[in-house]
Amino acid sequence: MTNLGQRPTSVTVVVVLVWISAFLDIAGGLLLLILSGQDEVLGEVGATSGESLASGIGQLVTGTILALVAASLGRGSAIARALVTTVMVVRIAFGVWLFVAFGTHQAVEALTTIGVAVAALALLWNAAAKDFYDPVGAARRAAA
Repeated sequence: MTNLGQRPTSVTVVVVLVWISAFLDIAGGLLLLILSGQDEVLGEVGATSGESLASGIGQLVTGTILALVAASLGRGSAIARALVTTVMVVRIAFGVWLFVAFGTHQAVEALTTIGVAVAALALLWNAAAKDFYDPVGAARRAAA
């Protein structure tokens, strides 16, 4: 953790979004675990019990990791900021791939994915966020 100062609003917005994502992943993972024993329901969506179980466990793990990242991000962790940045860059690439591979069939999802990722990056890398994650650099810039 690099900073004990006041967290900028832009960082708080990203932290809240990561917490929401963590909550949704955990809730979705629990739902998939519950559904893994419901062969009739799984048959309707074309999934197997094993697929539901594996997906549920994966979402629980992802949600737990996201919760840890959200907590660290809010406390000024440059590592958490780098992780979120990496994920957002991957999401942009995924959105571009969706648009190229599926065209207008996935245009809304592709553009939404890209838009949310770009917004998160803008919020995490603006001047206030830069100062929050690098207080030593902020002090040097203020003194110059």
